[in-house]
Amino acid sequence: MIHFVTALDCEARPLIRRYFLKPCGSYGRARFFASEKARLVVSGVGELRSAIATTALACRFPDSGKIWLNVGIAGHRDAAIGSGFISNRVSSDNSKDVYFPQIVARAPWPGIETQTLRAPSTNYQPNCLLDMEAYGFYSAALAVSTLEFIHVFKVVSDNATNIAIKTLDKEAVSESIAAHLEQIEFFAQKTLENHVIEETSDSMKAASLEIQSTQRFSETDKHWLNEKLGQLSHLLDECDKKDFSNRLIGRDKREVFDLIEKEIDKLSSQRLYTGNR
Repeated sequence: MIHFVTALDCEARPLIRRYFLKPCGSYGRARFFASEKARLVVSGVGELRSAIATTALACRFPDSGKIWLNVGIAGHRDAAIGSGFISNRVSSDNSKDVYFPQIVARAPWPGIETQTLRAPSTNYQPNCLLDMEAYGFYSAALAVSTLEFIHVFKVVSDNATNIAIKTLDKEAVSESIAAHLEQIEFFAQKTLENHVIEETSDSMKAASLEIQSTQRFSETDKHWLNEKLGQLSHLLDECDKKDFSNRLIGRDKREVFDLIEKEIDKLSSQRLYTGNR
């Protein structure tokens, strides 16, 4: 499950088609779309609108997945129109604070700073994208997720030789974002998988390998198992991880899945009521 935040309809259109998203309500000017694989909100232009829409999306779908992605267009001094970038630094001309996204998967695009402006500008800076939403999105997403799961992907819509401040070719915007859809999906999946691998304790990795070696697991089963064991590695105290791993050994696949689900439900409830994270 991925959360997408876009400012414009033309930015959202390729994502709506890709993930078979359907309209499902609104909050002020923000409009929601959803399917089994993704959620999306069209925020409107501006840092504040992006922040409000991101928060509204989180409230509308509190049970959604971890990946949060701001997809949109930005200006760059000399990068080619249609080229894509992943933000490794998110700043604003309205704040001294700076965010540094934690990129745990190998991104298919170059990393770059994205600076959010209060108004459109042709004052392009070297090695920097200019947009109007990323900072608001990032600030709001941090309330519901963590650095490694929050990312800003931008496609270059204008540069010093192709200024598009007054007129925007909406069809060209949709096409340029559509050209990166497979890479966006791949990056989101790898971000989740790599984080799970890093988070999973050695004892649970060993249990996962032993369980898979004695039973038949589909790729979907393997992904579910490793993701849930990574989650348990975060929830369990260090002394309990080995004990729980030993409890998994020798069980059939259904028993393993049931035991993991019950343990996650129990630990999540305990931490909810005690206020621990």
